[in-house]
Amino acid sequence: MESWINAREGASENPTNVRFSQGGEKQKNPTRSSFCPTKNQRLEWMNSNPRMQKAQKINQTTCDSLRPGYTFEDFLEAFKSLYPKDWEKLGNEYAKHERKTKPGKSHPMPEPVQYLKNALNVHQKK
Repeated sequence: MESWINAREGASENPTNVRFSQGGEKQKNPTRSSFCPTKNQRLEWMNSNPRMQKAQKINQTTCDSLRPGYTFEDFLEAFKSLYPKDWEKLGNEYAKHERKTKPGKSHPMPEPVQYLKNALNVHQKK
């Protein structure tokens, strides 16, 4: 019983984010603090991510091809005509999520039309 209590006490003295060096002094675990990025680091990663850059470029190109004051329906039709393969990929990805989701459960991907609405809203806010 004593060994269990001692082991339990030892565990509380050494939390997961603290390590002991060979000399016995405590050191902060560098991987623990760098695990959670800050908001600016996440935004920087999103802007440097090739998929995000492609999505931004597609939205910009599609919006540039339309007249000022366009509606979402205009954007949707322009997207479908300019990027038919991407529209097909979007539909296939949604169908894959639908197939893999168990009955009664939901998945995080919105329907393709709603997905493009969200993308357009994000683009217009910039």
